[in-house]
Amino acid sequence: MRIISSAGSSALAAAAAFADARVAVHTGRYADPARLVDAALASFPEKWWLAYAHAAGAELAVVAGSPDAGERLAAAESAAAENDWAAACLARATARHTGDVRPAIESVTRWERIGARFERAVTLMLVPGRAERNFERSRPRCRLRSGFRGGHGCSLGGR
Repeated sequence: MRIISSAGSSALAAAAAFADARVAVHTGRYADPARLVDAALASFPEKWWLAYAHAAGAELAVVAGSPDAGERLAAAESAAAENDWAAACLARATARHTGDVRPAIESVTRWERIGARFERAVTLMLVPGRAERNFERSRPRCRLRSGFRGGHGCSLGGR
């Protein structure tokens, strides 16, 4: 069997929605964020990627400035209960949504615990005073795009 798109496979739908949401969050490129968020927060028959997709979708809702971002965060909470990556992602998304730096610091700690260097580095960029001091030391071996700007890249606190 050959699968042309994730739409043709219930086993791949959550993984595809997760990837689409992550790329949109980290690049700031999304033409239709509501569609991506809806796809990531869908019910999936294959549960393996569900927590990842739901957390990524909720963070995209925040980054894209969706009016229902708070509800999207709340809807993703149950998926993160037993998934460390999703819990770290939702902590960062909560920090972005509220402007409170404490969830961002919690997120950094969670990323450290699971060895997610890229996610930790991106989260440090949101914490005033920590980004400059710690990013070079923790930077992953890939380059962030020079266009990493906008609401999703601004620091927290002092908004």
